[in-house]
Parts: sequence; C-alpha cells; structure tokens
Amino acid sequence: MALDSRGMKMPTSGANMPRECPIDGPVSGLLSGLRGLERQPDLMALAHLVVDVCRRETSVRAVTMTINPDIAGLLDPGWTGRRVRRLTGLRDGEPQWDHGAESWLEPADSSVFLWGGGAIPEGGTFCAHREAPGWIRLHTRAAGRTALVLTLEWEDDPRDHPARGREYQHLSRVLQLVCDLWRSMAGLETELDRSESEKRALSRLNRLQSRLVGMAAHEIKTPLTSISAYADALGGLLDPEAGHPNAPEFVDVIRMESGRLLRMVNRILDFSRLDSGLRLLGGEATDMQGLVDDTLVTLRPLMAVKRIRFSLESRGAVPRAMVDADLIRQVLVNLIGNAVKFTPEGGSVTVTVAEAASTVEVRIADTGPGIPTQDIHRIFREFYRSRESAARQEGTGLGLTIVRHIINLHDGTVEARQRMGGGSVFTFRVPKEIHALGPLPAADTLKVDEAEARHVVAGILQLVAEMTDSRQVGLWLGDAGKTRPVAALGGDTPGAWDSAAPDVMESSWRTDAHGEGRLLVAGPRGRESYGAEDREQLEILSRLAVTALANLARPTTGSGEISGSAEVRKTVEALRALRQIRRGGIPTAAAEAQHLLDQLAHAMGLPEDEIRDLQLAAALHDAGMARVEDEILLGRSELSYDERDEVDRHVEQGVDLMRPLIPSERCAEIIRQHHERVDGSGYPDGLRGDQIVIGARLMAVIDAWFSLTRGRPFRPGLSRTEALQEIQENAGSQFDEDVVRAFTMILKSGCAETAAALPPGPVGSGS
Repeated sequence: MALDSRGMKMPTSGANMPRECPIDGPVSGLLSGLRGLERQPDLMALAHLVVDVCRRETSVRAVTMTINPDIAGLLDPGWTGRRVRRLTGLRDGEPQWDHGAESWLEPADSSVFLWGGGAIPEGGTFCAHREAPGWIRLHTRAAGRTALVLTLEWEDDPRDHPARGREYQHLSRVLQLVCDLWRSMAGLETELDRSESEKRALSRLNRLQSRLVGMAAHEIKTPLTSISAYADALGGLLDPEAGHPNAPEFVDVIRMESGRLLRMVNRILDFSRLDSGLRLLGGEATDMQGLVDDTLVTLRPLMAVKRIRFSLESRGAVPRAMVDADLIRQVLVNLIGNAVKFTPEGGSVTVTVAEAASTVEVRIADTGPGIPTQDIHRIFREFYRSRESAARQEGTGLGLTIVRHIINLHDGTVEARQRMGGGSVFTFRVPKEIHALGPLPAADTLKVDEAEARHVVAGILQLVAEMTDSRQVGLWLGDAGKTRPVAALGGDTPGAWDSAAPDVMESSWRTDAHGEGRLLVAGPRGRESYGAEDREQLEILSRLAVTALANLARPTTGSGEISGSAEVRKTVEALRALRQIRRGGIPTAAAEAQHLLDQLAHAMGLPEDEIRDLQLAAALHDAGMARVEDEILLGRSELSYDERDEVDRHVEQGVDLMRPLIPSERCAEIIRQHHERVDGSGYPDGLRGDQIVIGARLMAVIDAWFSLTRGRPFRPGLSRTEALQEIQENAGSQFDEDVVRAFTMILKSGCAETAAALPPGPVGSGS
C-alpha cells in the first residue's frame, strides 16, 4: 500500500482500482505511486507506474510509454541496451514490454502537449499511418531531445473534454519535473563516480611513488650506515695530541651529519611502509578495443547531452596490450571525457585503435577548439590550464597529468597535437603482448630468476620492433646447432614465418661464450618489403641483443661487482631509453642513417672491426637525450644557457646509461666524443683534431646532416643543398675536413643506395 497526497491508503497496483477515480486522477495517482518507488531513478518502473495510472482512465483504449535509449542513460544510471523500449497497456490485462525499433524516431513536433483525432503524429516508434478516434501525446525532454513519449488512445475525441486536457497538461509538467530531477541526480552520480575513479588512480600512483621513494631511500641508507660506522671507528683511533687537534671535531661533524641523514632516510622508509599491500605495477593481456567499449558505458550519457557523434575504429586485427586495465580505463575516461567536454554541441569524437611497431596505439580525435600552439607541450604539467580552457570549462588541471603518469608506468608514450581542420588529437601507446614460447636455455646459469630475465628478452623484442618498424619479432635461443623459439611479439607462431619472403628478415649469431640465437622480423610497416638498409640495421640490433643477453649469464666474481638484479635492471633501462629516442624521432637511430654512416666509414678506409663498433655507437650515442626534459626537447624557442647545459650533459649521461650495452671501450669513446669539435670548442672534454677518435668525427657529420635536414620544433629543416653548404662552411672548425670531403663525394655520386639514405625531396628544394 502507498499513501496519496492526503495521507490516505491506496493500492499501488491497478488490478483492483476502480475504473473512475475523479478524486485520484492521473496526476494524483502518479504522485502517490512515486512515493512507492525506490530512491534510485528507474525509468522502467516509472513507465509501469504512468501506464498503469493512465490506462484506468475512462474512455482510454490504450496507453504507450516509449523510452529513447539515447537519452535514457542520462536519467537512469542503471539503464542498459541500445534499442527503443516501449511499454503498452490496454484497458484489460497487464502492460507488456516490447523492444520497438532499433533506432529512435524523433517527433517532428516535439511540443510538450499534443491532442487530436485521426492520425497519430510520428515519434518514438509510431508512424503517421496509425489512427485513433482521439489521442493525447506528451513529450518529456532531456538534454534538448525527447526522452519519453506518452501516447494515449481514446474512444472519443479528448478535445471535447477541456478538463481532461488540463489534467494531462499537469501530468506532463510532473513527468518533466521528475525527469529533470533524475537527470540532475544521474549527472551528479556520474561526476561522483569519475571523482572516485580519479581518486583511486591518484591513490595507486601515490602508492607506487611511495614504493619508488622507499627503494631510493633504501639505496641511500646502505652507504650512510657504512659512513656512520667508519666515522665511529675512526674517532676511536685518532689522538688529538698526536698532531691532529681538530680531527675529533671533524669526525664528530661527520658522525652528526651522517646520523641526521640516516634519520631522515629512516623516516622516508617508515612513511613508505605505511602503504600496506603495495605492489609494483603489473599487467595482463588486454583487448584495447574491448576496454574502450567498456569505458564508453560511463561516458555515453555525457555525449548524449551534447548530441556528440561517436565512432570507434579499428585498423585491422589489433593484438592485445600488456596493461593494468583499471589504470588504462582511467586514461580513457580522462581523454575521452576531455574530448566530450571541449567539443561543441553536435560535434564528433573518434577513437581509433591500431597496431604500431612494439605497441598498441589509441588515438582520440575531437572537433573542439583545439589546443593553442604555445600550450601544446605544457598541457601534461600538474595544474596547468591554458587561458582558453580555463575560460570555457571548469577543472583542476590534473587529468592529463594523471594520464601521463599512468602511461609512463606502462613504459608507454602519450602526446597531443592539433587536428587538421580543427580540434585536438591525443595519442597514447602501450606495449603489445609478448608471448613466451618456451623456457630460456641454460636457465641454471642465469644470475636472476627466469621471470626477471624475461624483462630483458621483452626489451630486446620491443627495441627490434621499434627500430625496424615491424609488427612481429621472434627470438630463438639455443646451442650446438639447435635453437628454439623462446618469445615473440605481435604473434605467437613465428615458426611459420618464411625467412626468404620479402616481408620477413632474419639475423643469426653464434658465440663461444653465449651460444646461438637468431632474430626473425616480419610485417614491415608503411612498406611492402625490407631493403638492404633494414637488413644492415637488424645485424646491428642482433649484436646489441647478444650483449644484452650476455648480462643475464655473466658470472659475478668478487664482492665489489654489481649484483645480478641490479645489472638486469640497468640493461632493461638501457633498452627502454633506446626505444624512447627512437619514438622521439632521433634521426641517427634510423636505418637510413646507419646506411649512410656505413658508406662514409668505408670511404674513409676504416677496418671492419672499427666499423662494427661505429655502427653500435651510432645506435647508442644519443640515448642520453632520454634524460633531458621533454619541454626542452620539444620547445619552440631557442635554448637558454641552463637548458643548453642540460642538453650538453646528455653525452656523459648517455655513456653511463648505455654501459650495459656497450661492447668495447672504443665504442664508448665514440659515444662520448661525438659532440667534440676539431677546433677544440666542443664538449664534454674540449678535444681537438686527432685527439677525437675517427669514429666520432664521422658520426658528427652524419648527426649534423640529419639534424639540419629534419629540422627542430623551433626551426624548419633546411634543403639538402643548404644543409650540405652549412656542413662545408664549418669544415675545419666543427668538422674534420677530410670527412666532409668524403661525405660530399658520397652525396654527389648519385648512386642508388645513397639516394635511399637521403631525406625526401630533391637537392635544392625546400623540403
């Protein structure tokens, strides 16, 4: 039983309700019935209530309530389904649901109240051919569109009964109030859910940050403990009267300051331990297109409010990605939510999921106002908001920061750019799934467990895919002429690849110390087959793979040598940095640069063993740029003194970062010296002339060539003629004159292989 507006008891079911209840008309019946509903919005319960109340009215032949599925989610967070739903109640019997049409038919006349006789107007799922002696139609609106259509068919013309018309106009107002209230409640619940989701994401990021802080503090604590212990021991040995009057005082200072630092470190460790249950970021194979679909369930109501057209596109078969689904869902909510927020009414948002080289790429494009050029490289900062966005929409400036942190935790990348024709495009990339096809050989000789060793294997596969721009990479390992597949990226059946096919290439190796192996690469992106420069690059990458794998099995002898786990971590970091500079567009990491460098080295008469070291150095030399801030690398203005100093330090940082992959000291010298100048004005050591190893002098010219022709964010690239002239003008000061002469001869020789190494466009053009 429920209470009416006067507090009298009345039945909530229409089965035993009298046919005529003038005291309990449709408005009173609706109000009484609403009190019996649960507090949560429920469109289907509302439809039952309205149809049940109206079908008991005198002369009513049929009542139909039709619900627009495009708008339903705005009013009822629990709504599911995309088909139109229609509830029909006749004078006798219980109301029945049917799913109506697949798409909603917006009424031609969306006035709140319509009545007449004969043809019933189009709208909902009714067509204009349906007729009745008399009819009343009520339209309830939300977000500028019709949400509910209530149609009553009468046995007579309702226009002959003005009181009846007034009663249903009141009913229309009540329904509109209910829908307005429910829409506000649903919108508030959506915002609360989003806030809670962001809160959870920030909480997870804070826990991960605490873990990293704890690890760093632990590493600092070890030497501090040793310093304190030795200071104590030293203090007991010193005699002030033996010629060291200040020694005890100095030792006390050492002891006091190291103790203070140790207490600080302990407080940091204690704080990090407060997060119980902390774990490192894990991932599982996830269908990114399915994850986008799941995320859209919470975002479709926001799109419906502004009538935004949405499309989800997939470019071919997309492999699964290795991600934390909850965190990536938060990335999607933030990016798609921003696209919806800034896209004007009637605009469009397109999400594209595609396979890249070692990653799965998700692109969100909108038709909003776009991002001002001066803000494009700042929008991922904490609390940063451009003037335009701050004026248009409310926000905290943390959403994109959260996105960046989550993607970084996945060893992915995220970027923003302006969209051709207006709007913005946000793209993030996360690692593809890597299939473990078999155990690593000689597992008992590994210095770490196999699970940790597979991080190095994954890094190798991802690097090879990125550097060769290929969709699939397989790794075989073994010994004594027998190798077997151990891992594959982008496909789990590498044994079926035909190494003789034009879209497949292979590189193999055999070493006395580390056995045999081979890399098989398939699916070149943007081209039908691999060229000679691609195969040369794969050979270089194979040598890097051998060095990286050797770090897993190298025996540790002596207490001063780095531990196995630490060396593996450094190897993984080095491989990650190489992928980063490849993604950042460092041109000398590309196959065409390696090809041109090989020609120049042979022209200069370098022996083969030096050329091999030079090729490896070219692949590694700019890895230190991975430690330079993005704002400096991507900035559009000239570098300040401090920024230039940070860029200059990338050489020494690169040698340190790449140490696990550097096979020889000669290779390390080339990397360290490639920014020296023959006149002694270079860095980091100010070497001049022949003090600079020949490999570094060659690489300096190749580096400058690709830098000049490809351009920088703050300046366009030069034409080939202009770039060559610039290099020639600096021969004898910045560059070795003999190297410049050999380089000029190669460029002017016109041979086919040189043409393949040059940037696009004819010599002398502005391209």
